[in-house]
Amino acid sequence: MNPVQRIANKLQFSSKGIELMANDVFNRLTENKHKIVDMDDFGNEIGIAIAKYISVNDGFKLNNLIQGIQHGVSLMDG
Repeated sequence: MNPVQRIANKLQFSSKGIELMANDVFNRLTENKHKIVDMDDFGNEIGIAIAKYISVNDGFKLNNLIQGIQHGVSLMDG
């Protein structure tokens, strides 16, 4: 079992789409870690990995993801 499968098994997302997206993000970041030197690069790689999942039809909306990230950061920085 590869590291991605081990992580996916531990996470057990409630949505198969979220699980697939998380796996794609992990794989993309792992495969391109040599190209990531700042937050712009990091965000770009995540954006490329999740682009195929962002659509109105399947329930994954970009604004919801951005709001979730902003909320998480605000919880951490007070």
